[in-house]
Amino acid sequence: PTPNIQHPTPNTRPQTTSITSHLQLCCYGVVATKNLTTKRWTIISMINESIRSKSIRSSRKTGTGYNRSRKKTNQDSNSKSSMKKDLHSNSRHLKKSRSLDPTFDELSQEVKGTKHGARREQIRQMTLGCLAVMFLMMVSKIMKGATSTQSSHELLLRGQSSEKSNYQKGGYSNAVSSIETNTFGDTFNDPNREYRILSLGGSTTWGARLDSREEAYPIILVKKLGANWKITNLAVRATGAFYASQCIESMIREGSDNLEDIDKDFDVILLEYSLNGLDGTPLLLQRLRKRYPNAMVVYVHLWSLRMIVQNAKTKEMPRSILTQGHKFTEADQMMQKIFEETPPEDWEWSQNMVADSTQVSMDALDAINSVSGYVYRFPLPNKPSEALHGDWFGPDHHHLSKNGHEVVANGIHELLKTSETAALPMTSSDSVERSWGKGDQCTSWYETGEAPNVKFEGGRMKMFVAPDKWALHVGQRFGTSSKIEFTNFSDKAQPVEVAMMAWGEPSVYPKTRFKIVSAIKPTEAQITDVDPLNPDVSQRIYHVLRTVHVGFAEPGKNVLDIEPIESSERALRVTGIVMCGACVEIDRFYLTGEPTMEQAESQNLVPHDSSATSNQVPIADMIEAAHDGPLIKRGADTHQSPEQRGQ
Repeated sequence: PTPNIQHPTPNTRPQTTSITSHLQLCCYGVVATKNLTTKRWTIISMINESIRSKSIRSSRKTGTGYNRSRKKTNQDSNSKSSMKKDLHSNSRHLKKSRSLDPTFDELSQEVKGTKHGARREQIRQMTLGCLAVMFLMMVSKIMKGATSTQSSHELLLRGQSSEKSNYQKGGYSNAVSSIETNTFGDTFNDPNREYRILSLGGSTTWGARLDSREEAYPIILVKKLGANWKITNLAVRATGAFYASQCIESMIREGSDNLEDIDKDFDVILLEYSLNGLDGTPLLLQRLRKRYPNAMVVYVHLWSLRMIVQNAKTKEMPRSILTQGHKFTEADQMMQKIFEETPPEDWEWSQNMVADSTQVSMDALDAINSVSGYVYRFPLPNKPSEALHGDWFGPDHHHLSKNGHEVVANGIHELLKTSETAALPMTSSDSVERSWGKGDQCTSWYETGEAPNVKFEGGRMKMFVAPDKWALHVGQRFGTSSKIEFTNFSDKAQPVEVAMMAWGEPSVYPKTRFKIVSAIKPTEAQITDVDPLNPDVSQRIYHVLRTVHVGFAEPGKNVLDIEPIESSERALRVTGIVMCGACVEIDRFYLTGEPTMEQAESQNLVPHDSSATSNQVPIADMIEAAHDGPLIKRGADTHQSPEQRGQ
């Protein structure tokens, strides 16, 4: 009986490989084929001339058997003896394999009936060797076929790319950890246990442009998984990975339904930041892995149709509208009209933009691999018309439609339920800290317009995008300045970042001066000038949230003064206050930014290595001495004396 290789993908016909097909093999000078009509093996020819000539001459002289004449040289005798040993060895190895094909006995009878006994024995032995080789080749082919048909999705080790893509359901790649493992399929099949999923990302994961947020892929996914699965969707619109990396503890605390849920572990963590920026992904993943050491991490990589297509005739790209100075809502409407007026078949991929949008950056892949994570890739059709006819995107052709969310949910569902995927990192609960370290304290009014433990003076709290995108507007007709009073509940000084909106090049928002004064040191002020221009050039055409370091907050009450220092098209939009002690604890270059190779060599720095020279002051220690003056800040100018800057 021959094995069947079943492709695990649904709706795929079984692939059958038979040992009696595709055979035409030359072995030990014998060419053997099987007549599929008569079901019999036939010896076609003898190829090895040296063996053939000797055996024929021998047969003609004696009529039977090998020539045993003593006139033969010792060399010929030794050669024949060696050959016979090899052939008999092959025969012994194949004795147990005779039942694999019923034609074996037929072949033996046919060979035994040959006229010359010498030839009969020689051919029989060579045929046995030939069949043995054929059997091994078929087994090898069967095993190779089983390996190559693991899944119709991409199954890529360590996030590497593949030439094969599934255009129907997407793909995923896995990075295997060297830690002790346990199969996902077994882990997630207990019907009596509750499984919890944490979902992080931008507006698509949040459910923007859908009739209901219940149509977003995280919600569809848990419905497919079963009643014992729960989802906590903490996606934030227009936000990249950096905000979550700074505020993940606060986000989970505020997004939990009750106090008990705050301390519960998550079994699966989904991250989607491909559209709003991956900056901060390594820090976010490190913080998540420290708190949830056993969670399966899946990075969801999406792409925007309107950002990677062009008109096949005019070569014009809809994305160019975003660089023409229109309001974001106006640009949306203009691009929507272009797609409505252009037939789907007239669109083609912009090769450069496809490469940029569909590939995950190496830094992000390294970070995902470091936590044994997976990458799910939204499928890329051969032509844009396939995505358009499939109705994968909403009217803006940027956010996914209900159908598109269904595609993503199906792909992730297959990943979670396929036992052939990689293994789950397992660690002993007794040996793992499971903590947020020095934690974070984030206060955001971005989605509610309200901020507990914060007082505002000046400026105006206003919704700037419906539904529910709020910001404190400072400048223009909303007042020349504003003050925000907030509290540092830690007993140590904490780095302070201001969350604000960023868009355009040059920025549509004004350069602004920030000043921090603490209640315990009212005479000392930290002043920082900030340009809201997004440091990520690729994200400047998007209207997204970014954070900027502006100083340190002493324990207790602190006041942040905000004053625009130039006129601009729009008032500054401030959406929150961020304090992240864990960020400094994990990333020593969190405040200063990663040094270049030249800077590292000139300053004798060893990034992320405790073997740095002793004359360097660790950032964590510098937080405790924040009154001496903060470091030169990421993306900002400072107003400090030379002595303060030196310290």
